[in-house]
Amino acid sequence: MLILLDCRPLLTDRSNGEKTELIISCVKFLAKERGVEWLFLVDSRYREGLLPGLSDGILPVRRALPWLAGWKIRYDRVLSRAVKKHRPDLFMSTGLLPAPRTGLPQCLWMSEKAGKKCSHKLRDAGVLFTFSEKDRTFLAARLGDDPGIRDKIRVIPGAPGEGYNLLPGEEKEKVKEAYAGGKEYFLAATDGHRPEEWMDLLKAFSLFKKRQLSNMQIVLIPAAPGSGIHTGSKLDTYKYRADTHLYNELSREERARLLAACYAFLPPSDPESIGLSLLNAWSVGVPILYAQRKDPAALAAQMMTIYKDERLRASLVEKGQLEVQAFSWERTAGAVWEGIERAVGGFPKSAINK
Repeated sequence: MLILLDCRPLLTDRSNGEKTELIISCVKFLAKERGVEWLFLVDSRYREGLLPGLSDGILPVRRALPWLAGWKIRYDRVLSRAVKKHRPDLFMSTGLLPAPRTGLPQCLWMSEKAGKKCSHKLRDAGVLFTFSEKDRTFLAARLGDDPGIRDKIRVIPGAPGEGYNLLPGEEKEKVKEAYAGGKEYFLAATDGHRPEEWMDLLKAFSLFKKRQLSNMQIVLIPAAPGSGIHTGSKLDTYKYRADTHLYNELSREERARLLAACYAFLPPSDPESIGLSLLNAWSVGVPILYAQRKDPAALAAQMMTIYKDERLRASLVEKGQLEVQAFSWERTAGAVWEGIERAVGGFPKSAINK
């Protein structure tokens, strides 16, 4: 089977780090285990590495024109030409809109945010992949109560990323030495496009430091690989600047090692997050702090609790290790494959590639 995957909607939003990781991991698994062949539609701004681990099958095309109308015109023309030239068996989009007049069965990766923009168009797709039960509930309500429509919505679970494994003690010490001055640290993944997020994190860390007077450090990294946290001069004047470490440019391996060696993890607060960072933390044996970023006092209290109560920390690590056993890329990709089979099986064969 040959699938044309339109990656352009995915790559236009740099906050889609977890979504990209989930989709690309499924792509690689299905290519290896099911023999699926893939073509990846990207625009002319594409740089190698934006789709991690993918190098073959990249099809660069001219950029879409501004706004939805311009995008739609270029979108339709580019897809029509790609379908005629390569004759794929299925079209798959990473969100926004189904493609009209392709003569192909279609699957769409959707989220609630995308569904708000174009839910009236989604009936054209054979299957809608969503990232949470929240997304599923929202889309079902927008598409109506027809059981046939509800059945096309599939929630795709995540799984721990490749390379997110437990680290032996001596390796943890090397990571601490390299990134946190040899000291214990909280690791915080934050959206670099939301200054209020990292500012609230630093407020919480200040409260923690004032109460505890410890050598604990905090390490800030972008929630999405390839994006960045831009603090300007504000970080320079921060009272605990010497205990604060910011790393914008990290490889996948470095991110995994930083997570595995931290004392506790503060995940992104983005409501669109699909939870891969949580699964990664469970996989490497790290406890997670869930307090809202908009409440620095509550987050500081969680930092204090996890720091002072080693038994609680050990218990959270053990529970996470048990929870993560239910998630695997075999299960995730299997759910995607079932959706693909449904889309292809429910499409009139006489219409394909005409």
